[in-house]
Amino acid sequence: MEEMKYKNSQYIVDDELDLIAIFRVLIKNWRSILVISCFCFGVSLLVSLMISNKYTSSVLIIAEEGNSMESSFSQYSSLANFAGINVQTETNRGLLGLETLKSRVLVQNFINENNLLVPLFASKKWDIESRDIVLDKKIYDPISKKWTRKASFPKQPKPSLNEAYELWIQDIFSYTYDEQNGFITFSITHHSPLLAAEWATLLIEKLNNYMRERDVVEAELSIEYLNEAVSGTQSEELRELFYKLIQSKTEQKMLAYSKSEYLFTIVDPPVISEEHSYPNRLIICLIGLIIGILVGSIVAIFRTSKSSISS
Repeated sequence: MEEMKYKNSQYIVDDELDLIAIFRVLIKNWRSILVISCFCFGVSLLVSLMISNKYTSSVLIIAEEGNSMESSFSQYSSLANFAGINVQTETNRGLLGLETLKSRVLVQNFINENNLLVPLFASKKWDIESRDIVLDKKIYDPISKKWTRKASFPKQPKPSLNEAYELWIQDIFSYTYDEQNGFITFSITHHSPLLAAEWATLLIEKLNNYMRERDVVEAELSIEYLNEAVSGTQSEELRELFYKLIQSKTEQKMLAYSKSEYLFTIVDPPVISEEHSYPNRLIICLIGLIIGILVGSIVAIFRTSKSSISS
């Protein structure tokens, strides 16, 4: 038992001696560690300066509350369902709008309508003096207005809308959703702060118009079906219900064009960012410095152990 205690204490002493020896090696080779650390720091600084700045523009929005028409549908829902009409009385408009906002259909239509392929794929950096983006001629030639990028099959020199959607979701668009109060914050990140703010504004307009047109088409189809249902029934209760639903759907069409912010209300509009959001050069340099210290320490320990073994 005493022998085991002695061995354990001996191990602790040896570990302490090893740590002290390592510390002495590091102190002895501080110059080489400093040189390697400065070199790694310089490389990381150079790399961070080579990365083009990107700017982020954010907008805070909230979904409109369910309108009075939806509440009026609820008192007729049971009778309407009995008649074979599906009346949706409760919808989470915020989640519906959020899923639509990042849907492939809306994003691809938005990119196509605003001709965003060139600034999405060929943007290289932001020129502060001209306040315009600098295009990468290896991807797009602004003089001949032709795509020059090298792409392997099945991709083409001109990016497809599917490629644009993937790039949009991965690098351009981001969002956060507050489930408690329903606030949605979505951000657009790009080399150009002007384009980032412009796209954020256009995107919310596109979403409101898209949802408005969809609801109007749905209301028109419902009115058409209800008119046919009125002529096909002899029940006075059902006819009264159908007329009230037709009135509600007609009001829905009228109110859809009464305000520009149809589904989402802008709480905090997008602004042109004055400070870049990417890259974080301080973090990059700190990571480079830490790597340099680690590499320098490992090199110093390895060289010392190798010289001790050879001697």
